[in-house]
Amino acid sequence: MDSDKIEERRENVWHFMTRGISSTVMAELLGVSRATIHADMKIIKERWIERAAVVSEAAILAHEEIEKLLGIASALTIEMEVVKGAKEKAALAKTAGYLLFLAGRLKQGGGK
Repeated sequence: MDSDKIEERRENVWHFMTRGISSTVMAELLGVSRATIHADMKIIKERWIERAAVVSEAAILAHEEIEKLLGIASALTIEMEVVKGAKEKAALAKTAGYLLFLAGRLKQGGGK
């Protein structure tokens, strides 16, 4: 059986799984053995786990980057208290504000 047909069958198995259809019924509907359905279900579950791990890793990295941005913004805000010149304070405030803006976008998932 070619890979396109196998993936099409696995897509059907996935839809059936999400609807709570039993493997016996899936096998009858798709014209394959229960062993094939169980093998497909195992592969589908492994793919879900892989995707979840990738998403989790990306989320952790994004969180770390957000924390870095917030830390720099906080340091700039503290530095504003020490700086005497109005131009320097304005530049620090502008940069801190931009970092806070970027952190907010990242939190919302709009890092583009």
